Amino acid sequence: MSTPRAPRMSVEARRAQLIEVGQQVFSERAYDDVSTDELSQLAGISKGLLYHYFGNKRGFYVATIRAVAEEFAAAVSPTPEGDVAAAMLETLSSFLDFIEARPTLYRALIRGGVGADSEVEAIVEGLRRLEATRVLERVGVTDPDPVLWLKVYGWVGFAEAASLGWLEQTAASGERLVSREVLIGLLVEALAAALGPHLEIV
Repeated sequence: MSTPRAPRMSVEARRAQLIEVGQQVFSERAYDDVSTDELSQLAGISKGLLYHYFGNKRGFYVATIRAVAEEFAAAVSPTPEGDVAAAMLETLSSFLDFIEARPTLYRALIRGGVGADSEVEAIVEGLRRLEATRVLERVGVTDPDPVLWLKVYGWVGFAEAASLGWLEQTAASGERLVSREVLIGLLVEALAAALGPHLEIV
């Protein structure tokens, strides 16, 4: 009796499986350090099939970055109810959890691992605007004036830069030179300054 074949994966399921491989690979190594041949081998498919789903290596990388951005957006979102200050602190803690678990991918997401790439830049810009909007909405501001918007949007950029610097400030022992608590304190102070009377948590 012949062994029944496993059901064929749908296009969506196969793409999701391949993106999982991409996240694993690119969380450990930079874009330029991984060849297309190696990617297809790690994914257990032919290079032609990788091209079929994503066009080329860059397409695969951009799809991976987009998936990371979506996971980031889902993981780093203020709780809609309860104390605002507590929600912001919890969100910042989730933010650091995320980037510590995926430091290489986070660097690639923010810095654009393939150079000046318009698709990656659009993904990152959309994420920045989403986070700024979420912060404002959580403190009850749905129609911010241009100055307040710039302050909060600028704070998102500050949080990115500070967190990247924090990831790189590591002692020879592997310990952070600045603790999570200190970093969160800096981010909270900057956020309170940006929001002014809309958020008093310092």
